[in-house]
Amino acid sequence: MRILVISQFYKPDITAAAFRITDFVDFLTKAGHDVFVITSYPHKTEVENYDFSKEKEIRRVKIKEVKKKGFSGYVSHYFSFMFKSMWCAWKNRKWGYDLIFVSSPPLFVGYGGIWLKRILRKTIFMEIRDIWPDTAVAAGQLRNGSLPYKLASHVEKVIYKKSSKIAAVSEPMAKYIEGIRGSNVSICYNGVKQQEIASMKTLDRHNLSDEITIAYLGNIGLCQGVDDLVELSRLILKSKRKIKIRLIGGGPEKESLQAKVKDYGTNKVVSFEGPFPREKIENIVSNDIDILFLNLKDHPVFHKTIPSKVFDYLLYKRPIVFGIKGEGEDIINQLEAGIGYRSGDIESLMESLNLIISDYEKYIKNCERKNLDLLKEKFTREGNFSSYLKEFRELVDN
Repeated sequence: MRILVISQFYKPDITAAAFRITDFVDFLTKAGHDVFVITSYPHKTEVENYDFSKEKEIRRVKIKEVKKKGFSGYVSHYFSFMFKSMWCAWKNRKWGYDLIFVSSPPLFVGYGGIWLKRILRKTIFMEIRDIWPDTAVAAGQLRNGSLPYKLASHVEKVIYKKSSKIAAVSEPMAKYIEGIRGSNVSICYNGVKQQEIASMKTLDRHNLSDEITIAYLGNIGLCQGVDDLVELSRLILKSKRKIKIRLIGGGPEKESLQAKVKDYGTNKVVSFEGPFPREKIENIVSNDIDILFLNLKDHPVFHKTIPSKVFDYLLYKRPIVFGIKGEGEDIINQLEAGIGYRSGDIESLMESLNLIISDYEKYIKNCERKNLDLLKEKFTREGNFSSYLKEFRELVDN
C-alpha cells in the first residue's frame, strides 16, 4: 500500500507522540509499504546536528510558535499545522496514496484530515491518543461550557463521525468515542519495541541506594502533575532524609517549577536535567534511579487514557509511585510494580513512597519477574501495529 502519514510530531522531537509515529513509520516501511510523511519541524525539543536534507519521503512544514500560554496561543499553533499539512498533502497528491493515516492530538490535525477525505476522496484512518477539548479543560487552558469549548466539541464530533475508521489507545477512550460515533472504533495500545525488551533482559539486578533517588522522565507539562514532586521536596528537606528528586525532561512548566524550587530552597533535593534521547535515559535509569514517578492531574478525562510512560517505566523495571487512574493503574497494580497515591495530595505521596522504600526488595523482584513478560505478551509496538495493517487492507480493498 501507499500510505500518507500526517502527524505534527516526528523524530527528532523527543516526545511520546514522536516516538510512536516514528516507530510506526519504520514498521510500515519494513513491512514493504510505501510511506510518505507530512510533519512539522521539531518544536518540542531543541535539536542540534540533525541533517534534514537526508530525509526521504518526508515533508516538513514550519508552524507558528506558541508565544503565549492559553487556548488562543495554542489554537493558532495548531491551526498553522492543520492548514499547512492540508496544503502539503494536496500539493503532493501525485504520490497517489491509497490511504491517509492521521494522528491526533492536536485535535485540529484531525479536522484537516476530514477535509482531505472530501477533497482528495481518500480513506481516512484516524488515530486518537487524547480526548480533546476536555484535556484542554483539565490543563486549565479552556473553560468548560465556554464558546471555544463548544466549538472545539463540535470539531471533535465531526472528526469522530466522519472518519473512515478510528483507533484509540485505551478501552475507556474507545468506548467514549463509540458513544459519539456509534461503532467501528478499535484499540491500538502504546507499548515498546521487541528489541528494547530484549536489551533490557541483560541488565543487572538493582539494589536500593543509600541515597534514594526518585525520578520523573518526560514532558514537564500542564497535565503531568510534576509539581507534586516539587512540593514533596519541602517535606524531604524538613525531614532531612537522604532522598533526591531528578526531573529529567523539558516542557512548558519547567521554568516555573525551577522558580518554585529556588523559592523553597530545595535546590539540593531537586535537580533538573535534559531532555535527553532515549538511549541516555535508559543508561541513567539503569545506573542511578531507584524509583520512578508517574502522575496525571486528577480529572475524569485522564481516567480514560493510559500514559505511554506506563510502558516505558515497566521496561525500566523500577518500582513506580503513581497518581493515575484507569487502565494504567490496573496494569501497575496487576504487576504489583508500585503503589498509587492521591494525585495532588503530598502527604499521600510521601506515604506511598515510604511504603515502596520499606519493602523495596519485594517491588524490585516483582518488576524483574513480571514486567517484561507482560510487555512482550500484550504491549509490543510490532504486535499492536500489526492490527493496523489488517484494518488498512480492509479499508483499501473496500
